[in-house]
Amino acid sequence: NEVQQTVFIKNKAPQFPANIGTLAPNKVVYTDEDMTMHHVQETLNVEKNMIAFCDNSVQFWHTDGPVTLKSMSGSCPTWKFTRTWKARNYAGGCQDDPVTYAQEMTVLDRTPPRFKSKIKPVVKIPFFENYDEALAPPEIEEITDPYFFEQHATPLSLTTNDTDLRYDDDYLGDDANCRAMGLISFTRTWTATDACGNSASVSQLVIIEHPPQTLQS
Repeated sequence: NEVQQTVFIKNKAPQFPANIGTLAPNKVVYTDEDMTMHHVQETLNVEKNMIAFCDNSVQFWHTDGPVTLKSMSGSCPTWKFTRTWKARNYAGGCQDDPVTYAQEMTVLDRTPPRFKSKIKPVVKIPFFENYDEALAPPEIEEITDPYFFEQHATPLSLTTNDTDLRYDDDYLGDDANCRAMGLISFTRTWTATDACGNSASVSQLVIIEHPPQTLQS
């Protein structure tokens, strides 16, 4: 006696390793980093469990959920979103429903403010002017990203630090530098800082010019 059977062989879907939860169920990323698939792909190890007659091909992608505010430390925000990784066999005639693995992504602000206005590298101020009034503070702004909530952009502060103070007496015997560097010169450094402690700085040389010749004679 003979019995005939029709056997259907189904391609086996790829599986995320059982221990993937120990790798990166939660991941911290930063606003100044590339948060694309290539940035975190190393945390995943997709097993390709296909039968021999199918191409050894896996389709691998991710989707991101909405970004929400996770917490506030003073005025410094932390955001979060869920990144869902998906994998499935995808070869000629072989296609399965995807398997998924979800990560919670915590986003920390590590992006410094920036200077909107251009800072002159050298500023010459006439002898009779108040140099603090002549040196107008530069405009600064927080860099926002469409990923994150603009309404939670951190407040900014602007500070100055003056260094390398020199007088014209420092150039005795060097008339060219004495004229070029004025009566007094110093380096002013402007530093913009946000509430998360991120900062950016720019420096300029400030020269207080000699009084007019008529006053010197």
